[in-house]
Amino acid sequence: MTRTRRSPLLVLAVALGLLLTQLAAPATATPAVSTATITGIVRDTGGNPLSGVDVLVHSTGFDPATSTVTGIDGRYEVEVPPGTYRIRFEVPGGRTVWYLNGSTYAEADPIELTAGEQFAAQDVTIEAGAAIAGHVRGPGGSPVAGATVWGFGPGDLWLGRARTTTDTDGRYVLDGLAELPYRIAVVPPAGLGLKVVWHDAVTPVAPGTTDDIDVALAAAATITGTVTDQEGRALSGVSVTAWSPIDTWVAGAGASTGPDGTYVIEGLSPGEYRINFRRADKTGRWSGPAMTRALSTPVVITGTETVAGIDSALTPAFAYTAVSDLVVPDSGICDPIASGCHLPFPSNRFTRRDPSTPTGLRVSIDPASMPSNTAGVPVDPTHWNELDGFSPSAAMLLQVPDVDLVRSGAAPVTDPARSLDSDSPVVLLDATTGERLAHWVELDSYAEPGTVPILFIRPTQALREGHRIVVGVRGLVRSDGTAVQPTAAFAAYRDLVRTADVNIEDRRPQMERVFGDLAAAGVARGNLQFAWDFTIASTQALSGRMLHIRDDAFARLGGHAPSFTVDYDQPSTTEGIAREIRGTYDVPMYLTGTGQPGSEFQLGPDGLPQYTGTYTANFRCIIPATASADDPAGVGIYGHGLLGTAGQIYAPRRVAVQDNRAFCGTDLIGMAEEDVPNVINILKNISTFNTLADRLQQGHLNTLFLGRLLVAPDGFASNPAFQDGGRPLIDDDLVYYGISQGGIMG
Repeated sequence: MTRTRRSPLLVLAVALGLLLTQLAAPATATPAVSTATITGIVRDTGGNPLSGVDVLVHSTGFDPATSTVTGIDGRYEVEVPPGTYRIRFEVPGGRTVWYLNGSTYAEADPIELTAGEQFAAQDVTIEAGAAIAGHVRGPGGSPVAGATVWGFGPGDLWLGRARTTTDTDGRYVLDGLAELPYRIAVVPPAGLGLKVVWHDAVTPVAPGTTDDIDVALAAAATITGTVTDQEGRALSGVSVTAWSPIDTWVAGAGASTGPDGTYVIEGLSPGEYRINFRRADKTGRWSGPAMTRALSTPVVITGTETVAGIDSALTPAFAYTAVSDLVVPDSGICDPIASGCHLPFPSNRFTRRDPSTPTGLRVSIDPASMPSNTAGVPVDPTHWNELDGFSPSAAMLLQVPDVDLVRSGAAPVTDPARSLDSDSPVVLLDATTGERLAHWVELDSYAEPGTVPILFIRPTQALREGHRIVVGVRGLVRSDGTAVQPTAAFAAYRDLVRTADVNIEDRRPQMERVFGDLAAAGVARGNLQFAWDFTIASTQALSGRMLHIRDDAFARLGGHAPSFTVDYDQPSTTEGIAREIRGTYDVPMYLTGTGQPGSEFQLGPDGLPQYTGTYTANFRCIIPATASADDPAGVGIYGHGLLGTAGQIYAPRRVAVQDNRAFCGTDLIGMAEEDVPNVINILKNISTFNTLADRLQQGHLNTLFLGRLLVAPDGFASNPAFQDGGRPLIDDDLVYYGISQGGIMG
């Protein structure tokens, strides 16, 4: 066998190569240790291991960073990140010791640990603890089971270091305690109407029990209420808390609303409490209502009473861009989005929800907001507040100081079609249909010098009953060409700035609806200077009473003509008129008293006028000379002028002759000559305006009955004064003819 001799240099080269290869190869990583370990044993004073002891490792004086429990051999082991720690040992029952044998976090020995360190703690000895025991009884001395008993040691703030629950005999035992002073707090079970009671500090002595530390619970006050949304729907899960003057970070008592939106806060001692309502998806409220605690209204407890009706209606939470401390004086009774308490007007700001009306609303004008007359008597809004909306024919009113309507490009009375242009500064929108409405804009030409004139927005046609109308105003400029600035309240709505004014915030959902309607019509939110909405009253609200008395009165006729008498039947001296006939007729009455000027409807429980007797109405008729039994005259009702009488019956004499038509008229009571004194009184005290409107509706009924007399066979045509040789001089071809007031009312 031949051996190959290796060169020493070759062997050296191979060895060096292998060495370099190993050096170049990546080293195997050794895992870095990122935690430290604490181990130890807990024993009793006899040296026996204690199992079930809680071992809590603190990096601060508050919640522990980690924890474990000793095993059957008394041993424990915990892993923690590097840092400084103090260890607390807590045996069942509440006895607490800090390492080494301290009684508080501050007295405990700090343990500084580095990564990977194995810290073997000295054995901890826990002496047999002391105990405090006693009974908890109610106001009548009966035991209270299920009460929570806390032992608060020195330095304990929110939670006591020992806790237990009373048994069926009301007995409690707080054991495992250190020889420290403990304040005993007893929290009664919910539903008993009892309040939390504190017992004076007790210092137990180990290893015994300090017994007979009895606590008598006292009756407490209760606050109850209901929380809904703005539509009146119950809100569950709302946190309702009661804050006393000394409560800073945590409320002293609280509850949550149930499925029906109700809550009960029990255990309240005498004092003042401000109630907070909060849910994550809603904008919080305080009692009052108010947006802040400082502005809230306190609920005062004087004894053990139940204060009910502390309700709240929460609005949705919005994506606010900022928070402001804005509070507008009188925002609870006035509209803060423009100048003037009731401006803009009409506005749904002055309505409230009422599901009993066709519109779902009811006008709600606060009496405190109303102006006074020269005698200092404020206007009473009671009758306005009976309606479920506003007039279909009234103009919208606004005040804008120094506005220049020409520079602004507002539609004038001569060109209302301009109001429908896309850039019109005023947008009038029927939100029920989505239709833009034509209008014109003008200033009050009768405004006194030095005052801000009213700006009128006048629709070209009556608005539809029951419809919701939205007004948007943008692009108005002053006489110097600068833009009109919105009020702080309107800017807060437009720019989503949360205010401290609960009245402003309560209206925010409605304003968001307005902005949404305008956006759908192409009106940008950010350009608006004013915007609001209002609802037109329903047909029922506007005409319901008149239709009711009409239907009720005609039902009483049973298809016949009203009873009547002819008191005057004489030839006429007026050319073309053959006869003048006067008399009276009976009409069912729905007014108070005798139906005299100043009377009003007698309303029933349903808000409708009640029948109160018979009203005797007057009539005057003229028969044209052209009428004959062979060619009877048609008939017409004549409506007299402003505050006039039926004595104006000769006004249509030319029509009577030309058309061969007999005319009859009656005093349109309510706005007849005899009502002039009442009209003057109304001008002095507008609160009595309803007397004019109510009596005027009776006047309309009188006019309708006059029409029945003209067309019914047993009416005027049956009376000799309206006959020739026993044959009627009139037929049933009825028309209406009115002048001035009569034309309007017709």
